[in-house]
Amino acid sequence: MEYATRNPDTRSTDKFLIDLPQFARDFAKFTGGKVVTKSETVHDANRWQKVQLSEHVIVRFGTDTSKGRLEVDLDYVPGIAHYDRNIYDKSHKTESCTVDPNRAMANVSQDITRRVVLPSMPAIQKQIEYAHQQRKARAGIAATIAAFKKANPRLEVRQQKPETDQGATFHTPYHVKARTYHEKQGEVDISGDLDHNGRIDIDKICGLDLEGFLEIKATLARIRKRQRSKQAA
Repeated sequence: MEYATRNPDTRSTDKFLIDLPQFARDFAKFTGGKVVTKSETVHDANRWQKVQLSEHVIVRFGTDTSKGRLEVDLDYVPGIAHYDRNIYDKSHKTESCTVDPNRAMANVSQDITRRVVLPSMPAIQKQIEYAHQQRKARAGIAATIAAFKKANPRLEVRQQKPETDQGATFHTPYHVKARTYHEKQGEVDISGDLDHNGRIDIDKICGLDLEGFLEIKATLARIRKRQRSKQAA
């Protein structure tokens, strides 16, 4: 079957007309996959189609109407949210190619498997592992926040986007009455960051004299030395 045919309208910028929806249906039937395209318009349907071949593999087709060919690559792994993707690591990038839709479907399928699907499997595995690490990190920051709040009930802890953020900030309450109360209790004006792995970074400590600053500095140095000794053991 010919999916790409010459456009009879010589004035059009599209030299070829490509029946991409029909190609996607036939490709899915041949490979045992499933068309998962969600096109809002006919124009979109004729430009992009997606066929899911397995749990982690979705083949994405686009049309090159100037050459009568299909652009083929892989969609993101299903179930992985955009904030759980590492778009900057090149090792997470999958392969792509172009194919002639008018070739025999068996040849097209083999070509896509050989040039796109199989070479992309290491990248797909890295995408899955990275997403797992992101979810684990979010679970870690939730536990860190809970422990921190229990130990420091008078400090405010803020996580801007709990569904995505892997860190949080903490600080002495901003309103005057609360700050005055803290000062009367002998507490310091402090702020910093929490990390998902339990790391705490102090950004600011206010209201100390030189003697108090030197005392805190010496205490932190002893704590850091103890931590390094634990890590080396």
